[in-house]
Amino acid sequence: MFFQKNFVEQVQGFNLHLVNKHRNDADLSYFSNIAEIGRKCRTKKYAEMVDAKSLNPEHFKRFEDHSSIKTFSGIVYSKFSGRNNLHIVEEFQIKGKTISQLLFSTETDCALFAVAGI
Repeated sequence: MFFQKNFVEQVQGFNLHLVNKHRNDADLSYFSNIAEIGRKCRTKKYAEMVDAKSLNPEHFKRFEDHSSIKTFSGIVYSKFSGRNNLHIVEEFQIKGKTISQLLFSTETDCALFAVAGI
């Protein structure tokens, strides 16, 4: 689905949260772990882009150990909504091919199982 930033803001204006599927090439960024080094310039807030096929274990944790589905979760920055979102990455096999599915929720404190549908 293609959303605009103001759509997410309007949904949250009604005290609702959005749960949906992202494109696999969504513009997501990890948080930067670089500490301030004492300079007056601004430190980098976000690090490299998220690749759903090779997740950074510092930011994504495996939370479901299903026999045929690997499920990882993490909070990363989403450029389309301009905010931090909870992201779930599911990996599974179909006819010998590994498929990655990227889900997200604007509620970062929600139960992971409710978002993933497990």
